[in-house]
Amino acid sequence: MAVVPLVAAHSEDFVQILVQVESDNTMSEVAEVVAYHTVGTRVEPQNAPLKVIFNGEVQRDNMTVTDVGMKPMDFVEVSYHG
Repeated sequence: MAVVPLVAAHSEDFVQILVQVESDNTMSEVAEVVAYHTVGTRVEPQNAPLKVIFNGEVQRDNMTVTDVGMKPMDFVEVSYHG
């Protein structure tokens, strides 16, 4: 398990943030980390699941940072889907 810093943004936000996740975190956990810094501050909460978009593709919730090939300082977007 290693720390992986990522540049992240919520699709409904105008701010990019730097977050630290672990290499074995799932995409659901990555989405939660990003949401912690955005939802309820600049983004309205919604009753819909959050998904991670990496390299233009929505990632499955159970995939890990390592599984999808995320490297330090890669960009990820989090968006409500549903």
